[in-house]
Amino acid sequence: MSNYCGIIHRFFGFFMILLYNTKIWGYSDNINSVVIKEDKIFYIGELNKIPDGVYKKKINLKNKLLLPSFIDTHTHFSEYIKLKSQINFSKVNNIEQILKLINDYPKKVKGYGLNISKFNKKDLDSIFKNIKRNPLLTMASSDYHSYLTTSIGLTDWPPKLPNNKEKLNNKDIKLAITELYKMGITSIHEMAFTKEDFYLYDNIAKNLEVCRHFPLEMLDEIIKTNQKSYFGNEYLKLASLKLFYDGSIGSNTALMFNSNSGKLNLKYKDLDKIIEKALNNDISVSIHAIGDRGVDDIVNLFIKHKNNIKKFVRIEHAQTITDETIEKLETIKDKVYLSMQPLHIRDDYLTLKDMSIKDISFRFKSLKNMTIGFSSDVPVVEFNPFKAIYYAITHKLNKNEAITVKEAIDNYTINAAKLSNSDKIKGSIEIGKFANLALINDYSKYNESFWLNAKSYLTILRGRVLYIDL
Repeated sequence: MSNYCGIIHRFFGFFMILLYNTKIWGYSDNINSVVIKEDKIFYIGELNKIPDGVYKKKINLKNKLLLPSFIDTHTHFSEYIKLKSQINFSKVNNIEQILKLINDYPKKVKGYGLNISKFNKKDLDSIFKNIKRNPLLTMASSDYHSYLTTSIGLTDWPPKLPNNKEKLNNKDIKLAITELYKMGITSIHEMAFTKEDFYLYDNIAKNLEVCRHFPLEMLDEIIKTNQKSYFGNEYLKLASLKLFYDGSIGSNTALMFNSNSGKLNLKYKDLDKIIEKALNNDISVSIHAIGDRGVDDIVNLFIKHKNNIKKFVRIEHAQTITDETIEKLETIKDKVYLSMQPLHIRDDYLTLKDMSIKDISFRFKSLKNMTIGFSSDVPVVEFNPFKAIYYAITHKLNKNEAITVKEAIDNYTINAAKLSNSDKIKGSIEIGKFANLALINDYSKYNESFWLNAKSYLTILRGRVLYIDL
């Protein structure tokens, strides 16, 4: 097994790579070879008809399935990198286990993955009385919408956390990017929480294609410097203004029609003004909305501003949505795209399975007329597109909303490319498009559980072999 990164040296001004003995996504079985010239796909066809030339590499793909590489349309990747130096509280079941992790840790404690539904407030408050050391404690809940801190106790999003800027370790950055390669992912969207997170990606150019969304604190700066959404190269593209409207199902802060428990991070009128300001300056917006009422509010605002949307706007998550809202959404389907996370079905299953809203949750099939890009929401869940595909095609909450494997893969590739205005240059295997590719076993030979353990055997970005295990 070899695992390497870097640009392969060009030969006589260009190089060619031959990929052969493969099944190719979207093509008939007799089409079994791909030639890459520099960073683009140069030939797709039969092996005995490949173009003449000097081939720097010839790779036998052993009859596996060649796909476009995956695009994760919603991550907090910078936060994921930070987790490399934090405590994982996801496995704890009682206060004693929490205290042991905290008291055994030699540094100030930052942690993640705490399932707060297992504890009441009294239990959580007792932690502070029993800490032997580590005066600074910050723990994020598993959905990142609640935080437990020594400064203010339990708080909702957005948290007023102690000022503790972290410098990211280059080793952790490289390790996290390599993990993406192993999943066949070469492109991500970063939903930056802070200005520091936004500028992190200036240092990792050409190892990953990043479409970065910026927080509200940067809006005036972006306008002042005359930057526009979805301009720039694919390695580092400015995306949109990322806004939070409501909360989450797990923290009981999603804005629902049948509940008064929702929490607004922005008032409707204030959000209206921010959208108008951004769109007037050719800046797109992407808005977090999970509850059915929250999603409906955002759709109403996008309808109001539809004539001022120059490219497209996005709804992040759209986890619950009514038939009435879908009907409204379809009237602006060319202007509004969705980023959705099938793996949240797994994590929210116990919460949703006995609730009346389960039938309006994760409505992949009902939203078939919309452009959907699939994503992970890492570090809330892992960035594993294969497991996400499994939950999209099985849909444990509502079988009527399950989609086909083809639809699920399209939502991770060509449809996902549309969410960065990049579908003309990547997201599918076509001559002239960037050679962004991944290789998996032929899923048609297996049952649905195949996807739970699937992996990429080869990951290529712009003609560079970044990961290989053949």
